Amino acid sequence: MAFIFAVTKCANEIEEFRYRFLDGEVVLYESIDTSFTYLDKETELFKVVNVPVQDTIEKFVQFATVTAEN
Repeated sequence: MAFIFAVTKCANEIEEFRYRFLDGEVVLYESIDTSFTYLDKETELFKVVNVPVQDTIEKFVQFATVTAEN
């Protein structure tokens, strides 16, 4: 989770990585949230987890872990 936070923080510092299409228009977002796959060890199934950017790595790791496990 810490790695995902670090990569997202670096990516958000690059303007070109924050452009998206919205209703056919190009939009520059202030920041982009994370989206990653997570392997549930009990079911052995992958799932996609979306987590908003947090202020600190500690907050992100805690929130992302809880979100992924639920």
